[in-house]
Amino acid sequence: MVRLTFSLCFCAAIACVPNPGADPGGGGEEDAGPAANQPVCGDGVREGSEECDDGNRRNGDGCTSRCRIQAEPACGDGNVDRLEECDDGNTDPTDDCTDECFNAKCGDGITRSDLSPGSEGYEACDDGNEANDDSCLGNCQAATCGDGVRRTDLEAGVEGYESCDDRNDATGDGCAACACEDLDIDHGADAAGATAVELGAETPGILACGDVDYFQVTVADAGEYRFYTDSSIDTLCLLFDSMGEAINGDDGEQIGDDDSGRGYNCWIRRDMDAGETVIVGVRHFAAEAGTGAYTFVAKDLRDDHGNDAANASPITSEAMVSGEIELPGDVDVFSFVAATGEMMEFGTEASMDPMCELRSADGAELLGENDDVDAQGQDYNCLIPFEVEADTTYTFWIRHYERNPNQPGNTGLYEAFVRTAGE
Repeated sequence: MVRLTFSLCFCAAIACVPNPGADPGGGGEEDAGPAANQPVCGDGVREGSEECDDGNRRNGDGCTSRCRIQAEPACGDGNVDRLEECDDGNTDPTDDCTDECFNAKCGDGITRSDLSPGSEGYEACDDGNEANDDSCLGNCQAATCGDGVRRTDLEAGVEGYESCDDRNDATGDGCAACACEDLDIDHGADAAGATAVELGAETPGILACGDVDYFQVTVADAGEYRFYTDSSIDTLCLLFDSMGEAINGDDGEQIGDDDSGRGYNCWIRRDMDAGETVIVGVRHFAAEAGTGAYTFVAKDLRDDHGNDAANASPITSEAMVSGEIELPGDVDVFSFVAATGEMMEFGTEASMDPMCELRSADGAELLGENDDVDAQGQDYNCLIPFEVEADTTYTFWIRHYERNPNQPGNTGLYEAFVRTAGE
């Protein structure tokens, strides 16, 4: 009986729900829906009022999303179409969008005329290449004497010809008004006339066009030594024996170096026997056209201060102690004994970028560390304030911030100090 009642109610409920597809109007007949022959834009069949039907509903391909014919895309119509990087609505090739609708860039062979000198992107010229040694530099600025780039596209005697270009208008440095100067030989014309130098001495020199300077170094003790230049030019060093013969490496090539020092300076490290003499030749990397002033230095690389707490050099309050990070990875350690308990400062004065640590007497416990006093102000010295205890020993560790042993430039001179805070 219960089942029968449920079935009757269910059927009644169905009968009460109108057909959603039926016409609500009179007659009880259903609506037939859209006309069977009405065109459908995007089905790939052009029908009825469609001007075109390319099988999609995209614009920009000649047939719009409403199946209306669209004008053929063209550079200069103001619309960025496919294969166009830009379209500014004109065909002027000298503004930021070329007449082929590509973004203007230095080296495209078109000199922009829409910017003023000094503006970002301004071009004084554009010869369609990235070469720096012709009339138009790789940054699309016109080549001029004193820009530091020697032109090689002209023959001697032609206006604009440069036999050198050292980026200045000074005289006496080997190049004046982009012409090589005839200077006196300052450090020997060959190895036989080499200038003898002492270890640690800083010997100035000037390289004229095609010039090679020679320096003779004799060491009393066996050990490791280095020979290098300090300058703003690009130097190259070559090693000779005492007779002026090239010293070759295991590869059969003469031992030399180009850019292992700071900037583009040369830097050679060599193990030498007691009483050995070597001759170092210095020239500009651009042999025939490179010029400029430099300083030559030969140094003993035997360590000046111990590398651990057991071999620390003593340092006292209010005293400045000179030191050098001779090699990348070198660490200099100082030992300080505090007489009284007070706030002290442990620091450096240097042109390099030192990193400092304050440790216990045995070096095991790190008490403080510092890299830069003021990096934003470009003071890269270290300074560690610390309240010391009376009759207590501390070790002060100094190294270069960069420890990479493959970067010979990570070296330098410094002055270490310990002082009462605030003085």
